Amino acid sequence: MPPITGSMTEARRVYPAGYSLIASSPVDLIDYLLKFSEAKGDSMVERLSYTDFKSELLVAIAVAVEGDLDTDFLVNDVAKTIDGRFPNSWIPEAVRELARERLIGDVLLGTHGDAHHLTGSGLRAAETAANERGSDIYELMDEAEERGPFHVDATAIVEAAPITIDRSSEAFKQLDEALRERIRELKGDNELIAEGGAEVSQRLAELEAGNRLLQADQADAGLIRRLLLPSLAWFAKKARDEATSQLIKKLIALVLDFLP
Repeated sequence: MPPITGSMTEARRVYPAGYSLIASSPVDLIDYLLKFSEAKGDSMVERLSYTDFKSELLVAIAVAVEGDLDTDFLVNDVAKTIDGRFPNSWIPEAVRELARERLIGDVLLGTHGDAHHLTGSGLRAAETAANERGSDIYELMDEAEERGPFHVDATAIVEAAPITIDRSSEAFKQLDEALRERIRELKGDNELIAEGGAEVSQRLAELEAGNRLLQADQADAGLIRRLLLPSLAWFAKKARDEATSQLIKKLIALVLDFLP
């Protein structure tokens, strides 16, 4: 906030247009300053350059997956953990650049290409980027682990984006049939259930919850995506044969193509 010096006339000049100062007493001036401070609260957050944002995104990805090259991530969720202001349009462009540089790789094929994984080169680059800002990537991972995976500040959570679900459409029918079939097959895989234990139970519950949301006339597309994609990607990796893995990946593509 710029300093107030001299007369009230000078005070009117040093504040930005749109904040009209009409103060006849110190009380009016204090009230104005409080309102100005509240209005400027968001802009006090540091604005990132694109170069810094891309670097921060890579570090955030490495921290979110805890350096695991086999863990998939949804980039929009990771981007919410970045401190600083930046346009949302930077996210897909940075992802494309990181992918071209082979710092991240695509996991799922679909219209939106949401899910990716970190590469070895990406982890090394994240280590370097963290060191350049005076941090240790593995200490950042430990701190994030204490907060829980993919910790997101409550202030960064966006409002739900409900979509109307047309259950008569061909796209829905294909997705619904494939999802129900995969759930039936996975629930009947006793060997997978025995090996995976509680996590298999959790993942199946998430798939069933996502399936139930799809039966509604309206649902939050982001919630459906968060329920279905991570668990489907997990099952695709756990599949004991390539044919089953490919079927699950095709289902993932159907999810991505159906959701806006």
